[in-house]
Formats: sequence, C-alpha cells, structure tokens
Amino acid sequence: SSTAMAPANAADKITIGMSSGINQVPSLVAEHNGYFKQEGLNVELKPLARGGDAIKAVAAGSMEFSESAHVPFFAAVSRGVPLVAVGVVARGFYGKMVASMKNANLKTLADFKGKHIGSQMGTGMFTIVRMLLEKQGLKESDFNFTNLRVVDMPGAMETNSGNLDAVIGWEPGMRRIVNAGKGKVVITAKQFEDMAGITYPFLLTTTPTYVKAHPDIVQKVVNAYAKADKYISTHHEEA
Repeated sequence: SSTAMAPANAADKITIGMSSGINQVPSLVAEHNGYFKQEGLNVELKPLARGGDAIKAVAAGSMEFSESAHVPFFAAVSRGVPLVAVGVVARGFYGKMVASMKNANLKTLADFKGKHIGSQMGTGMFTIVRMLLEKQGLKESDFNFTNLRVVDMPGAMETNSGNLDAVIGWEPGMRRIVNAGKGKVVITAKQFEDMAGITYPFLLTTTPTYVKAHPDIVQKVVNAYAKADKYISTHHEEA
C-alpha cells in the first residue's frame, strides 16, 4: 500500500539489518511477541550475509539500524564512518569448530595445521579466530582456509565439496551439520571465548544524525529489545 495513504498515526517504519544466525534471536522474539508493535514501530528485519553489510547500509542511509558484532563496528568507526551504538542486542561468541567425521578425534586448532577449513572471512567471528591463532603462536598460513558462507556450510559438509576437514561457523548451521551426521563439534563457542579471553557483544547501531533527528524512535527500538531480553532470560526454551 502507498505510504501516502497511511494515516497520521501510522507506526514508524524502520528497517534493521543483521547477519543470519542465533544472534538474531532477540530481534525475532521482539517481532514474534509484538514488542516492536507495542512501541508503535513497523519493523522490517533484513537478514544479510554478514553484519558488516548492515553497517554499510546504515552508513549509506538505506537502513535505519544494524546489528553486528563489535569488530566490524569498531573497524568502520576507525575509518571515520559516522556510526553510534545505542544498545547491546546479544552477548557471547557464537563460533564453533565442526570437524568432518574423519577428523572428529582432533581437539585443538594446532591439530588442524595443514588441513582444509571453511570459514566466513571478513566477519567478526573470523577476526577472533585470527586473534586466537596469533595468541597460540599459529599463523593463518599454517592452515588451508577457504572463504565459505556459514549458510552454505551444511551443504558443503554434506557433499564434502572441496574435501573440507572442518568448518568454523555459528548456529543454526553447525547444528544442522551435526544432526545430519556429517560432523562433530570439536571446539565449542565457550572454548573459543575462553581461549581468546574475549567478551563478544552484538551492537545495535545507527547514525548520530538519525539519533538527533529521531530520539523517540531510537528509544522505542531499545525498549523493544529490552523487553525481548527480559523474555529470553525467563523463557529459554520458548526463545
């Protein structure tokens, strides 16, 4: 329907971009439980290949908000991109290492030296993997890394295209590989987080210009996420 036909009290229309994965749960809960609508918002959730793409869209003005890990956010801000974080959407590192069944007995990153590993390059997750390699005295060149989107990992492990020895990705893709009997989790998200010594927030970001022009909408969006966060903390299974 034409926006020109919308009544004066129509809900504020906004788009929130984010990478597809378990970090989307708060926004999906806010949408499913009607928290955005309660705040008078008409929200379109737009899944993208990675959070960095959402940041670019916000900076370009084609979206109002983005969800991303802190790594691409800080990288963008350090380059002078006008962004501001207005909330923390989710917390915790989500990357897991799932080995093919022939490598299921391996346990550490060093065990995979020289092996073929699929991971989505350019993501905050892969940045942490690189930091961890350096911390453990390893180099990226010690491994045969292939750039592979997380959404494509289950299919790649199913057919073992390219003779993948392991993949590093997030849910729900990793669970699909394990449930299909095509892999085993050898390094959990918690192990990655502990080894790297990191706290991993996913930030809700917009531009300073938008905050100044629409402080009321920004507050409504944050309110909806706060409601979702409260629901998730008390309804784990349903979430």
